[in-house]
Amino acid sequence: MTDAVVRDYSHENFIPFYDMKELVESQERPRKILIMVKAGKPVDMVIDQLVPLLEEGDMILDGGNSFFEDTRRREKYLREKGIYYFGTGVSGGEMGARFGFYYAGRRQGGL
Repeated sequence: MTDAVVRDYSHENFIPFYDMKELVESQERPRKILIMVKAGKPVDMVIDQLVPLLEEGDMILDGGNSFFEDTRRREKYLREKGIYYFGTGVSGGEMGARFGFYYAGRRQGGL
């Protein structure tokens, strides 16, 4: 799938990565990793893969539409590890998309 997307939408700034470690190591610190996966367990699965690769001060931005209590739980868990977490998904469906985004996380994230 990755190869097809790169082929069909090629651009000099569109760089494919085939594993998490390669992606994380390519980023300057503090790293800012945007994840775009289905809300729920898939978000936790990606976070579980990223945590061992990230360092204090790095950030995870969740672009899905996660349940706010999940966002709060993840933010607390990652804060204890020194990693910033922001839920930046659209809340409220079309109304949220048209009239404003919901996001949760620590204000000190420095985005």
